[in-house]
Amino acid sequence: MQIGDIIYGVLFEPGQTFSRLGFERERAGLAALVFIGVFIVDHISAQAISIHKPSVIAVPAFVTGWFWGLKLVFSGLFLLTMSGIISILGECFYQKSNGLGLLIALGFTVLPLVFGAPVHYALILIGFPALGMVFSALAILWVIVLQIISIKAAMELDTVPAIALYFSPVIILGLAGIMILFTGLVFGRLFS
Repeated sequence: MQIGDIIYGVLFEPGQTFSRLGFERERAGLAALVFIGVFIVDHISAQAISIHKPSVIAVPAFVTGWFWGLKLVFSGLFLLTMSGIISILGECFYQKSNGLGLLIALGFTVLPLVFGAPVHYALILIGFPALGMVFSALAILWVIVLQIISIKAAMELDTVPAIALYFSPVIILGLAGIMILFTGLVFGRLFS
């Protein structure tokens, strides 16, 4: 698949495209480049949008640069972690695992963000900031749907298990947080 075919497929034929990408190991570098490229476009657009918002604190340029670098590193780590956790959970619950294929597919799912922030900025410039926020929200929703489709395709699952795998890390972390809070409350009452 050529890059143009991949971009078109991710945006308009995601099921078929992610099914193929999930098993093309040589696309890992391209997925990383797409992820970084989309991140840069989104970050530049977000910086442009922030110019039009009133700011209480002026942040020096070097701080913004450090923040940008950290944001890129942590976004990449989040992508690696997300694909790893979902792959492990898929192996545990459904006996299906495709860690690298999932990483490649998830790397391409961010493509709609190329449109979200720039369209939001353009709508701010022409006087429709609320509509811009709607477009950004739709782009984020589109990414979530593409991520679920990529899990389904890369791990060869049905839709319900793919949705369950997508939301399971959040549910597990939420339950762990509730248990920690409950344990803290119980021990706080015992020792006070």
